Amino acid sequence: MGTTEMTGLSLLPRHASAPPRVLPFLNALPDRLRPTLESRHVQAALIWGYDYVLDIQELEPGKRLTIGSDEKCTMQVCHEFTRQRHVPIVQTRDDGSATVYLPAGATVRFSRDGQDFSIVQLVEQGLAEPIHAPVEGARIDLELHDQATLWFGQLRLIVRFVKPTWRRPEKYDAGFWSRVAIYVLTAVTVYRMAIITEPDDFEAPDPPVIYWALAGED
Repeated sequence: MGTTEMTGLSLLPRHASAPPRVLPFLNALPDRLRPTLESRHVQAALIWGYDYVLDIQELEPGKRLTIGSDEKCTMQVCHEFTRQRHVPIVQTRDDGSATVYLPAGATVRFSRDGQDFSIVQLVEQGLAEPIHAPVEGARIDLELHDQATLWFGQLRLIVRFVKPTWRRPEKYDAGFWSRVAIYVLTAVTVYRMAIITEPDDFEAPDPPVIYWALAGED
């Protein structure tokens, strides 16, 4: 007979005779990925079934995570709840903080300080705010070691903070590269003019006929 045990993230069915398994996103982060207030990105992982990762992304500060069947969505999630919709799930801010939207149409398990909460429990305890837009459900600010899990049928979306695994590129300086392009074009022009006006003893590149013709020689 199967039993149910509390994991730190959610209630998952387990068989008493099954050997222990290390499952992605259910265990503590390694030190190299443990976030800090000064170094954190929102990580979103889309999992099919028990442990098959379909997509995993990190959100830059100020970016939004959306799901649905719309091709403009950050993640493609085809489910009755998201059909033909563009559903916002995470909104990050420039300071690195983030708000998670918990839709009422999804099964939600929110983990904080070793405890798991449903949407109703979060609202009842004053941890989340009930909302009607941009989704019907609730919203909650994601703390450093929180983890939100949303089920859409067999799909599971996990949202949490991690230490950034890539460095944000520097801002593109259009003026600098424009100046570089001008300098390169100027250098090429000067070089070509120098070839045309070289003295007679200059050894021109092959074929020499082109050089002599350009130099005005008979």
